[in-house]
Amino acid sequence: MDSQYFREHFLTKGVKMDKNKSEALQKIIHEFLQKRLNDKLEKLKDDDPKRAELQQQIQARFQAENWLENAARRAGHIQAVTHTLKAIHSGAKGGSSLHAHPASLKKLPIVGSHCLGNEYTLDVTGDAGVLDVFDFLSREFDGQTFLELAVNNDVALATALSDDAEQAKRWMQSFAALLEIEDQPSAHTLAKQMYWPISSDVENDAAFHLLEPLFPSSLVHKAYELIHGDLDAAKHYRNSKSPKFKNQQIELSDKARAWQAQEKGVMHELAVSKYPLLAVKNIGGQTIRSKGNVSRLNQVRQGANYLLASVPPQWVSQPLKPLLNTESMFGRYGRRAEVKTELRTLLKFLKTDPPATLPTRNRRAQHVNALLLELLQFTTELRELESGWVAQPECKLKPQHAFWLDPEGAWQQAHAQNQTPPTDTLNVVSEDFALWFNHQLQSTPAGSLPVGDPEYNVWRKLCEEALKAYERGGLEEAMCWLDMRADELADTTAQNAKQEVAHV
Repeated sequence: MDSQYFREHFLTKGVKMDKNKSEALQKIIHEFLQKRLNDKLEKLKDDDPKRAELQQQIQARFQAENWLENAARRAGHIQAVTHTLKAIHSGAKGGSSLHAHPASLKKLPIVGSHCLGNEYTLDVTGDAGVLDVFDFLSREFDGQTFLELAVNNDVALATALSDDAEQAKRWMQSFAALLEIEDQPSAHTLAKQMYWPISSDVENDAAFHLLEPLFPSSLVHKAYELIHGDLDAAKHYRNSKSPKFKNQQIELSDKARAWQAQEKGVMHELAVSKYPLLAVKNIGGQTIRSKGNVSRLNQVRQGANYLLASVPPQWVSQPLKPLLNTESMFGRYGRRAEVKTELRTLLKFLKTDPPATLPTRNRRAQHVNALLLELLQFTTELRELESGWVAQPECKLKPQHAFWLDPEGAWQQAHAQNQTPPTDTLNVVSEDFALWFNHQLQSTPAGSLPVGDPEYNVWRKLCEEALKAYERGGLEEAMCWLDMRADELADTTAQNAKQEVAHV
């Protein structure tokens, strides 16, 4: 190799030639090409009259200089990436994929490509017919791939590739270009895009960033390897117990032994991972080549991508307790999360001093309806408790509240004590709701809202109507009444809007 070339490009950077390393790299190159040559020759038919000619052509093609020259030329048709576009839509051609070293990404408290750090598998996208070039560049020596060595202008790799310094330089530059980032990223009409607001000025185009989601191929492949390894260990252990393999000596892997330990109820240093409702999404066509057109790692997985079950947890609520040591039901009612949320939203709206229009009335009514529905839900939950809890000495509820929340238990208690059941239950509960509601509006942290008797009468009437509907047909009947009332308000608002348009 040209000594002047090495002085200019390597020795000036403090890099020394390592003859042993160069010979080891040459051996790896020879073994790679020999294996590919043997694979091609095995496919030739013995009775093919052109076998000798084809064999000669194939052997010539896999001469090191010929193959490397061809590989350097074809390397421009693929790109090394961590995030691919074609997995989003296989028909997206010409759009930019992305190579972002996971260790360089911002650390976030969520799962993402940044979690991979330096332990990640590089993917490649482009022409599936060129993936053999990436396979070559994925060969490793002493923990470094040929691609990394090419990027670092490794002297030993240059020596192993060719005795011609300029030729080696050109090949290494072609290989290293796989990691180059495009100066002008481009999208495609089939790529997904979304506008992400970065300010509240939604009428200004500059208030948005245009985002293009990409498929996190390296992260997906890491997840696939972990999940597939766990599934394979479980399958390995199941097979070891199968009668089919009864007479065979099966050596269990460490993960398979963890499954065995779990079944026996003993400890093991490795954990057992289970993936309920696991789904598999296949990306790419039916052939291996078509899957490779999406990306190299997609081809390695044969198009398989695991999808973890994204379902809500099975919520187990804390057992509801009776209302004890309180005179009013509205103390606990007001502490319910849904009630606090509705109140907070309503107060925020009313603090803006909205105009006294039908839309304002309609929106306010929606929040009031939600509070009433929550009151009826609260009632239903307490009525589902075993009757008689209001007879406990610790129950200090008003008689009307007791009769509303535990009708059977309150009636039995009144009968046992020769007391007359109250006849104003709905009226008193409705009045107390109106008093509670007005108090919430009058005692906000930001100051009191101007509510008084007129508002009190509205809340009381609405609550009493809702309670009557509940008494007639339970929660379902009450919900129908609230929905019907909301529809009436919406119709009134629409009619008013039509009148205004006609007037104009």
